[in-house]
Amino acid sequence: MAALAAAILAYAAPAAAQPASPTQADEEAAKAHFLAGSSYYEQANYADAVKEFTEAHRLSKRPDLLYNISVCYERLGRWDDAIGSLQQYLTEKPEAPDRAVIESRIQNYEQRRDQERARAAAIAQPAPLPPPPPPPSPRRHVASWIVGGIGAGLLVAALGTGVTAQLAYNDLKMKCGGFDCPGDQSLRDEASFGRALTISTDVLLGVGGATLITGVILFIVEAKKKPAAAHASAAPAAGGLRVEF
Repeated sequence: MAALAAAILAYAAPAAAQPASPTQADEEAAKAHFLAGSSYYEQANYADAVKEFTEAHRLSKRPDLLYNISVCYERLGRWDDAIGSLQQYLTEKPEAPDRAVIESRIQNYEQRRDQERARAAAIAQPAPLPPPPPPPSPRRHVASWIVGGIGAGLLVAALGTGVTAQLAYNDLKMKCGGFDCPGDQSLRDEASFGRALTISTDVLLGVGGATLITGVILFIVEAKKKPAAAHASAAPAAGGLRVEF
């Protein structure tokens, strides 16, 4: 209620101190509006308190009511209106003994207004979007490496079966002169195994060589292909820039 004390004291001052002399009816009506405004203020209903104090000021022409109005505007966070009310107070009451206090209060309101505007602007500004991830490196020569790897594997397998067949042939050659051993059954079985290895070696060599050649051809073809160039277009859109790919 400290903010309302000035207006209460003003009613005790002589009417001649005011710039214009309101009628007795105006004074009574202004006092009623002042009391209503004080009641609203105590209830923290600052919007209605402003209306009542403003009407009391219009009727009574008492500058001290402007101080009360500025306090209500402060509670409502309406800093420009609070500053305007105090500036009007100093205009209507140029010899106010509390001028220094009022001017300091105006500066305080201005600082709080500017701080709130800065916070609101910071909240309203959208946070910067994170940079897009780098595009994945193109997967080139995948097919050629796979096909070539299979061909190389088959050739390695052919080498293994060929070496085994050669060892079997050398062994039989020492025992019976080669793969034709008509006497001993075990030698005939070993000869059959050697011939099977020889056939497998030939097949693996043919398939592996063909597969390896196919992989080399694919590698050459893939190397000649150029990656498609990324196309992006920008167009203005609500809330920022829309990028379309």
